[in-house]
Amino acid sequence: MDEQPELQPQEETGLCKNCNVNPIAQGYPNPLCESCRQQFIRFPIPIWVKGFGIGVSVLVLLGLFNFPKQITIGIHMRRADNAIAEKKYLTAEKELRKVLVDAPEMKNAKLEMVIAAYYNLDIPTLAATIKGMKDVSFEKNSNFNTAQDLIAEADNFFPSDSLYMLLKKYPNPENYQDQFRSYVVLHPDEPYAVTMYVNIFSEKESPAWSDSMIHKILDKNPAYMKGIMDAILIARMQHHYDSALNYCRDLLALNAECSFAVAAQSRVYLAKGDFPEGIELAKKACAIDSTDGFSQASLALGYHLNHQTEERDRLIASKSSDSTMSYYMDYVKEVMSGKEKFN
Repeated sequence: MDEQPELQPQEETGLCKNCNVNPIAQGYPNPLCESCRQQFIRFPIPIWVKGFGIGVSVLVLLGLFNFPKQITIGIHMRRADNAIAEKKYLTAEKELRKVLVDAPEMKNAKLEMVIAAYYNLDIPTLAATIKGMKDVSFEKNSNFNTAQDLIAEADNFFPSDSLYMLLKKYPNPENYQDQFRSYVVLHPDEPYAVTMYVNIFSEKESPAWSDSMIHKILDKNPAYMKGIMDAILIARMQHHYDSALNYCRDLLALNAECSFAVAAQSRVYLAKGDFPEGIELAKKACAIDSTDGFSQASLALGYHLNHQTEERDRLIASKSSDSTMSYYMDYVKEVMSGKEKFN
């Protein structure tokens, strides 16, 4: 029997590990000849491997693109959450607007926008948000329950069907006091009707009668913000300054960033003759919301009463081109001319 030849390690034979024919190319870690090396280098990558690699790359790029966006949304949503918890609804609404630009379908942001817009008395935003929530299912949580309650309460921000018909018949209610007074007497439980009447006819109506009508509303719904606003006005007109300031605090307890409440405090102090305090509070109200005409007019009124005519005229002139301010500034001008008496 012939003796079998002894097998030698590839490195010892000096031949290519793949073809076992050609000598090993020197200077490389793998024992391959030059021809086999080039063959392995040019070995085709399967299409599915290429496709998988491209898909992973696309996902990574999309993730890198969206990651900063998701972080930004998260930051603004966290700020909105904190503002809601602190009842700083003006801040909350600003943050939620930023969230909903990038994430318009975020359900919790929509619920919080209902809450913020309600307490800011931002009726257009409230109505638009509620409309956008139609046919959308929500998880029941504290925000959902609060928003649901406020949506029901929001009916009081709009005229009833019967009042709507009266407004359609008399589109300029300020010219028909008797007709609208009769309606309010017959419907004392309609918050919108009562507050509308008091706002329009506060100078012509008996403050005591207006006060009794507003209190009928507030007895049923102490958190009705428009009713509290009218209660402040009526209390100040009757020189019940402590009562007016208490109502201002009630508003701020509902919305810590209610510029109207701070401006109303300003007007109470102006009515008391404490002009420096009134001016400081008006400035504070303007700092909370620089777009609020009532706050800006309160500051102009303070300057007028304190004989700071340059500051008064400069402020009025700066707002002259803003149509949203004209109603409020017109009142200041009437006080300046003596047509209206501030008290």
